[in-house]
Amino acid sequence: MTNQSDYSCSMFYEGNHVKCDTFEFSDEIGHTIVQDFNLVCDRKNFLATIETCILVGSSIAPLFSGWLSDKFGRKLILMLSATIQLIVGTAIAFTTSLPLLMVLRFIIGYASLSVGILNAILVMELSSPKYRTIVGLINMMVAPVGNIVLALITYFLTDWRYIQLAISVPFVLILLLWYWIPQSPRWLLVMNKYDELIILMERMAKMNKKTLPNDLRMILEQTPKESEGETDSNNKINPVKIAFSKKYYITTISLIILFWTNVGMYLALSSHIVELGGNGSFNMGIAGAIELVITALAVIIALKLNLKLILLTAMISSAICCLLIMAVPQGHPFGVRVLGITAKCLIGAGHACISPYAAQMVPTHIRNFVYGLANFSAGISLIIVPYIWLLEDRIHHLPTTIMGIYGILGALGVILIRNKDKGDDKVK
Repeated sequence: MTNQSDYSCSMFYEGNHVKCDTFEFSDEIGHTIVQDFNLVCDRKNFLATIETCILVGSSIAPLFSGWLSDKFGRKLILMLSATIQLIVGTAIAFTTSLPLLMVLRFIIGYASLSVGILNAILVMELSSPKYRTIVGLINMMVAPVGNIVLALITYFLTDWRYIQLAISVPFVLILLLWYWIPQSPRWLLVMNKYDELIILMERMAKMNKKTLPNDLRMILEQTPKESEGETDSNNKINPVKIAFSKKYYITTISLIILFWTNVGMYLALSSHIVELGGNGSFNMGIAGAIELVITALAVIIALKLNLKLILLTAMISSAICCLLIMAVPQGHPFGVRVLGITAKCLIGAGHACISPYAAQMVPTHIRNFVYGLANFSAGISLIIVPYIWLLEDRIHHLPTTIMGIYGILGALGVILIRNKDKGDDKVK
């Protein structure tokens, strides 16, 4: 007979309670990481630590990937991050050491978020302001598509090592796209790399059947800098000073709050949707499909309305769903499942809007800094998420209640954000 608590497992043997040192696991849900590393009983909390490792790596990615991409270009750092994700992700599938697993998850956390951030920045900087919102939203639709694909993978593959390989090896395809992925024309312009910029513009003009002016280089060299009027005595930009100046500090702080709450809610509800009852893969697939439809609707609505209204609606409605879970009587898992999936889909639509919305709210010359700072706050929020879910053992619906409060705070952040002045970007 086994007596299991949160911190120990023991069996009654010859009149004494003896701690178990070997375990038998059910294969009903497949071969998991818990089985390989005996993450039960007094080792149970290692699960939260393992999850935190990848989130700590993600939290520092905005600080370093943004600086590196400013110095060496978006494309190079994006491809290096994808390469790291391919190599380290594959290595994770073969590791048998728990400390090594934690280190590798930290590295892949950094690489994966770097890919996400640089992809979003590159897409924004390749798009004109007229299409930036729509292109940004369409780019974020890959998240629900990825959830659907992951649901299919976990349905057919039940060993965590095979699943890890299935989500890592496809990064080879990204590396094969090196030639077709262009460098950011805005970065080339800021770095005065006119020769490379002209080659890229000629390539773009040829694809779009346009003709470039003969004096293109002179036009580029005479283009006014976007940071004009906001440089120091040495004609250098101080992004910290500008971002927290009287003109932008409310927007900067509000975006930090928005990213903290929105990304925290999205990960919290996404990572635990499999625990809402029923088949986890089915829950993930259904949520991904609904989120995809809602995000597609957000793209259509964004053509008529502004992103602020869409984001505000998503934050408030998902918060209400999370708070309503408290009212579901015990023994009614279906109600919890419906509200949880609905909240996840709604916050997913908001999550799709957050990057293009942030890009609209700050000028280009401090966009990378503010975006990185906001993503850093999101990374800290992600580190806390696994430990918030541990509170479920104390008060059952406390984590979803906290997520509801997150949604309300995020909505307040959206309300406080001021619109960017039309003159903030001198180069469109």
